[in-house]
Amino acid sequence: MITYTTTPDAKSIRMMAILYRKKNKALDIRWRKLLLGCILSMVVIAMSVAGMVLTNYGEAYWIAFFAVGAVIFGLAVYLTVDAKRQLYQKVAKEDMLTKDRKQTYVFGEEIQVDAGDSSSILFWDMIEEWGEIKHFLYLRFEDSYLWLDKNKMKRHEVEELMKKLR
Repeated sequence: MITYTTTPDAKSIRMMAILYRKKNKALDIRWRKLLLGCILSMVVIAMSVAGMVLTNYGEAYWIAFFAVGAVIFGLAVYLTVDAKRQLYQKVAKEDMLTKDRKQTYVFGEEIQVDAGDSSSILFWDMIEEWGEIKHFLYLRFEDSYLWLDKNKMKRHEVEELMKKLR
């Protein structure tokens, strides 16, 4: 029987955001669209610079064309960076409900979860997915995750848990 106790911190919130970004297809599609916007705006900027050079800066519409490309590029870069920030804030906001609340997991014949004011029992066959990100181990049950920091566990506990998962 393995007992693991944790309190969510900023590092685990970042790992949850990374996992959410990897598992969310809509976010991946958004990321690709923003990257495409950056590439297309660079093409517009390159065309406008070529037009300015070829006309010896005599045509004003090339400068306007350049400005439009620069604005589109700036907007695409801003939205790309802002998407990461929004995701982190969303995951952190959801995790604020459990922040500073000690959570205890007991892994035996079943998994007992005690989160202070609530407790539940999960069965091993309920695990839909499990995996590792850096030194974290995650177990996915329906729409919730259990996060385990392998650095806080003893080596034989990690090995025993991995045997049960396989």
